[in-house]
Amino acid sequence: MITGVHGLYVVKNPNYMDSLLHALQGRGYKTCSFRYGLITVIQTYFDWLESKRTKHLLSLLKKGDSLIGHSFGAVVISDTLKLLSEQNYQNPENPIKLNKVYLFNAALNTDAQLNTEYVNKIYVFYDKKDWVLKIASWFPWSKLGNMGQVGAKILDSRIENREIEDKSPFWSYVHKRIFKTRKTVDEYCDIIDKLEAE
Repeated sequence: MITGVHGLYVVKNPNYMDSLLHALQGRGYKTCSFRYGLITVIQTYFDWLESKRTKHLLSLLKKGDSLIGHSFGAVVISDTLKLLSEQNYQNPENPIKLNKVYLFNAALNTDAQLNTEYVNKIYVFYDKKDWVLKIASWFPWSKLGNMGQVGAKILDSRIENREIEDKSPFWSYVHKRIFKTRKTVDEYCDIIDKLEAE
């Protein structure tokens, strides 16, 4: 199963993440869209809301699953990986280990802890032109950051940075570029398809 986690300010149902998940379904993957409703920047400071989201996402995960997170979805996934590690520590006889985690345009601090203990590989896809994430890095005492603009700074062999090649003008809205057209969705389906097989 591949579960997708959307970003902030998402009210549409289906949302933009569903276009990628639907395309992956067409290639034979089982997918799930994890929806947590409309969240604003201010609400990201309330840990009890975050705890509720991560516990819900964790309850859906099975051994061998993969996760896709976009923007704030990367924050939700990062916290879920920490919770997964704690759960597996308490239940060592039957641990859940994930296959892959794909973070696109992650609105996460560059030095945020990405717990790789129970995941085979984490791919951080970053876009140097993503000015939205530059703004995200300005919020003080927040989990938000610009990992999806500059890549992860964590030294871990199971975390790999991959730059998103973007030929659009710098001023264009690139934060959701991978979901913009069927062509870009197919491009990243190809990438995910190849990485899932490794």
